[in-house]
Amino acid sequence: MVPEPQPDHRPRGREELRRAGHGLCHQPRELSGKRLARLTLYARQTGFLQATPETAKRTRMEDLRAARRPLGLPEIEAGKYLIACLTAEDGLGWCATDPMGGLAPHSWAEIEAYSRGAGLDLEPWEARQLRAMSAAYVEGRIEGRKKNGVAPTFSGGEAARKRELAQAIRAQMRLAQAPA
Repeated sequence: MVPEPQPDHRPRGREELRRAGHGLCHQPRELSGKRLARLTLYARQTGFLQATPETAKRTRMEDLRAARRPLGLPEIEAGKYLIACLTAEDGLGWCATDPMGGLAPHSWAEIEAYSRGAGLDLEPWEARQLRAMSAAYVEGRIEGRKKNGVAPTFSGGEAARKRELAQAIRAQMRLAQAPA
């Protein structure tokens, strides 16, 4: 009779986790600033989508999925393993919570403990990026709670032009209504 294999509880390295399906892989060098910014934007947009606006009963993500609309998450070409560190079932999580239910970015100690406990041996730039993504997620959740919050992925470009246009129209309407 062959004995059943016992679960392996030792810490795993990045390559082992990637092969095990955790989506983690080794990045040989620091990602470019643009790629790091996209990861941070992804975290902020995720926080925004997971927030429930002031008078709503569902999160923004639930509303968009019910309407079959895109979530507006940026495409991530590199660094997906950093998202996996935050979202995996046994991962760090997007942020920490205090006893009153408030959200806070992960502390450096939490990131270090996770790195050690998961056997990942994170590079300093990876730890900085995880901290930045956690802070961005919290900022996104705060913006998402506002009834008329603007999605982070739409806060520049077209959305900015629309806001400027709306402000210009309001200014013209005020001028038109002003007594001569």
